[in-house]
Amino acid sequence: WAGIGLPNAANMVHAAMRLALEANEPLDELFERIDADDSELRSRLKSLPAFGNDCAKVDQIGARLVSLMAEALERCATPLRTSLTLGHLAGGENMHIAYGFRMGATLDGRSAGQTLADSLTGSQGTAISGPTAQIRSTCRLDHSLLIGGNVSTLQLSPAEFSTPDARAKVVALIQAFVAMGGSQLQFNVSDAQTLREAQKDPETYRGLFIRVAGYSADFTGIGKTLQDEIIARTEGVV
Repeated sequence: WAGIGLPNAANMVHAAMRLALEANEPLDELFERIDADDSELRSRLKSLPAFGNDCAKVDQIGARLVSLMAEALERCATPLRTSLTLGHLAGGENMHIAYGFRMGATLDGRSAGQTLADSLTGSQGTAISGPTAQIRSTCRLDHSLLIGGNVSTLQLSPAEFSTPDARAKVVALIQAFVAMGGSQLQFNVSDAQTLREAQKDPETYRGLFIRVAGYSADFTGIGKTLQDEIIARTEGVV
């Protein structure tokens, strides 16, 4: 069972706690305003701390959600299995896009129809504090409960692989991720400009492989909707 959009959910719960519990704003009114595309509320929501930025309060909500879901699934039996297991995959058919397309606006500042998080390291455009913060947030989750696997993707620049010293820092980042309990880590290195050029001239860029979700693919061979989503996450925008 894939908990698609877990970073979104952590951000939503944190926003509800900040606005409804701490600021005493009625939750039903907040939902009405977000459904009405209230730009002032959306701006406030986007200014709140978000999962993937090493914010302990938000990360602890994410960890609690993982624990609750895993425990609930362990109590679910099927004719073939005594229990179900939890993972966080974007789906073999990129369901983070499909589910987001069908979902209305949410209390993390996400607009109706926008994609859900493609990665456990944070939803697109909100994890803005760098890769070290992203892995610290991700590793606050109990990966022993994510038995079904997960997609934890970091966006790095080509410069971070350009020299032996730079590559050594990437190695240290991976080692830290594993030491802190992380279970799966993957990277995208292409920059947005290269991806845009590949959209315009796919023949020249055949073989440009990028990490999509739980798999890699030739960028020129995937649909434009998915291409645009990958470019947006590479640029750090939503």
